[in-house]
Amino acid sequence: MNKEEQVLKKSISAFKDGIADALLEGYMSDYHPEMHYYKQGYDFGMTMYSAQLKIEDTIKEANNE
Repeated sequence: MNKEEQVLKKSISAFKDGIADALLEGYMSDYHPEMHYYKQGYDFGMTMYSAQLKIEDTIKEANNE
C-alpha cells in the first residue's frame, strides 16, 4: 500500500468513526487523529439520525390516524 492509499484509508476510517459515534454513542470524541474527516462523518451521522427520527414520527402519525 502506497502513502496515498494509507492517507485515504485513515481518512475514510475517521469518517466512519464519526458516523458511528453520532449514531451509536450520541456524542463526539474529544480527539481523533484525523479530526477534520471525523467531524464530517459525525455531522453526516447526526443528519442521518435526524432524518430517521422524522421518518419514525411520520410512521407513528400515519398509524394513529
